[in-house]
Amino acid sequence: MHAANQRARTRSGPRPRGRLRHLWIAAVGTALATACALVLVPLTDASAAPSTNAESAGSLPACPFWDASVTPPARTVTPWVPPGQTASAVNFTSRPAAPTLTGTLANGEITPTPPASWPAGRFDIVYVFIRATRSDGWTFSQIPQMLLAGDSSSPIS
Repeated sequence: MHAANQRARTRSGPRPRGRLRHLWIAAVGTALATACALVLVPLTDASAAPSTNAESAGSLPACPFWDASVTPPARTVTPWVPPGQTASAVNFTSRPAAPTLTGTLANGEITPTPPASWPAGRFDIVYVFIRATRSDGWTFSQIPQMLLAGDSSSPIS
């Protein structure tokens, strides 16, 4: 049966493989899209004179903000010009080091103890310190941000 498939394939011609196949599919798709665009899109008459504002205003529906006896002023075409760059570029490829906890929090101990150091590659966690009462200590927790695809849900140990 394998030999019959091989003979049938060689009779119908070689099939494009790999990257050549993708290029062939893209070329056929582009040719079909071009043919459809030429057939389906009506061609405009190049000899038609452009309409003036008065002619085009007559074809528009009545404006609810203008009285029917008032003719709105003619509109001018103002080209859009992008504003000039006023600020320097911001570099988002590096981040500053996370601050270290120095000193102690007033009135009590922290439970559980926070990690001694912050790993260099972790920017996806928030340290939270909650004070239960004025005389008690502080409760420490880590909240994962989970904002980006690569953020980890595990706390810093």
